Amino acid sequence: MPTYNPYYGGYYPPAGPQRPGARPVGAPYPGRPLPRPGGPMPMPPGAMQMVQPPLVVQPLVQVQPEKCAVEKKPNALDALIKHPVAPVVGGILVLASYFTEEPKPPQIPHDLPDPTAKQWQMIYQQNLQRYERRMELLQTIGLTLLGYASTQAVLDALPKKSA
Repeated sequence: MPTYNPYYGGYYPPAGPQRPGARPVGAPYPGRPLPRPGGPMPMPPGAMQMVQPPLVVQPLVQVQPEKCAVEKKPNALDALIKHPVAPVVGGILVLASYFTEEPKPPQIPHDLPDPTAKQWQMIYQQNLQRYERRMELLQTIGLTLLGYASTQAVLDALPKKSA
């Protein structure tokens, strides 16, 4: 016989085959109240009827593309690229990458211990790698500034002709 479920207002399904050590049929679960002998309480009439609000259809609004466009704040790189002196700065950076001297190898004395000499040589190799990366970065930024400079920016940088 199904038992009453006080939480959902219905009945528990009938118990299936009993496992060994299972609770006896009809025993309540721990922490739950005992079922009432009279069965479920009847609901008052009209309580189960739900009133659904009428569905209102709103017309579709077309979005204007001009209003949706988000204005980007110019960052420092954009401002530098559009600046009239950008090609000059780019040229200086490219020239600096060519004329900067690379680090010189260390002068290792003959009486210096071998571990210290190896450490000096390792530091020199690290400095050489840093130098190469730095010069590559200078050259890349310089060529970028030279390439992205607009013709109008160059013309604005030239002095005005007096008639």
